[in-house]
Amino acid sequence: MSDSQEITVASSPDFVTELLPSAQRTALLYHLSYLCLAKFPKLERVLRERAIETQLLFGSSEALLLKCAATSKNLVSTLLPALMIAVEKDKSILAIKSLEKARQWIMEIVEKVGQMVDRYEKHNHSVASCTSDVILEKAETEKKKEQTTKEIEAQETVVRDLEDQLKKNNEKIKEIEANIAQKNAELYNHVKDTSSKSNGLGLFAALVPFVGPIVKSIYDAKTGPGVAAKTQVLSSELSQLSIEKSSLMSKEWNIHV
Repeated sequence: MSDSQEITVASSPDFVTELLPSAQRTALLYHLSYLCLAKFPKLERVLRERAIETQLLFGSSEALLLKCAATSKNLVSTLLPALMIAVEKDKSILAIKSLEKARQWIMEIVEKVGQMVDRYEKHNHSVASCTSDVILEKAETEKKKEQTTKEIEAQETVVRDLEDQLKKNNEKIKEIEANIAQKNAELYNHVKDTSSKSNGLGLFAALVPFVGPIVKSIYDAKTGPGVAAKTQVLSSELSQLSIEKSSLMSKEWNIHV
């Protein structure tokens, strides 16, 4: 008898249909796992690979189950009746051929079932490994997140310190600028007062309305020691304030950098 006569394509048996809810639950679990791993691209790829392999296994399992059902039906409906006829008519050769064909069918099913079991065992190991990868990846991600948070907090602390330094530095600059303005006013009034008491300096002040040259003229002129001393003190104080302001301006620049 030909193979087309021996093997009949089975329709969808009830036991295959009963496996559908389990497959649906498995698909749902994969979907939920995928949603939970939205922040882990590496794990998403691994999970997709496991889901595809599961789908392929389920498809192969269904085909194998249908083949088992078809083989069983053919054994009952085709080979066993032929074997009974061969025994009744004492046709030993035909009986042996029927038994050999049955053995081949059964061995083929056993071999495919063994291969399917191996695939499931490997797949279960892969899924378990994926679970370990998820736990490890989550721990590493949490560790990196904690480290990043600490770095951000440290940077924020540095920024706040620099902002405080800049604020204090600007306050000092304003204070020094106010002192410079005050000392300039004192020096101007002092020069003006000194010039009004000296005809030569008064004329020079009228011609040169700048404090610097007049201060030098006060040093050069034969003014009283008190006048020269006060002029020198005010000039020194202004110079010192200018140096301090320049230093603070340089510090401000360094803070910005």
